[in-house]
Amino acid sequence: MMFLIELATLIAFYTYTNILYEKIYPSKKYPIAFRIIYIVAAALIMAYIKSLEINILNLAFSFLAVILFNIIFFKPTGKSFLIYDAIIYIIMLIVEMITCLIIALI
Repeated sequence: MMFLIELATLIAFYTYTNILYEKIYPSKKYPIAFRIIYIVAAALIMAYIKSLEINILNLAFSFLAVILFNIIFFKPTGKSFLIYDAIIYIIMLIVEMITCLIIALI
């Protein structure tokens, strides 16, 4: 059950990242099916890594997946996109922590 909750959270995370990047960067012309496949695959791998409970691997893969998503599907300018990716990732971590707190209180 926890795996499914993690999977749903991660799919929502990558979907929100996709929507946010569409507003920031020009998009490369890939079919939407490739984005869906990437989002589901990254979420499955990330959910498995979270089940291993190795925090540094979890953090590293999650941030790397966001950067790869940006590079593959969008046209970021220069290296400044790494700063935006880091800010977005930190915001998403804060949102995830608040969500976990609210679920625990319920």
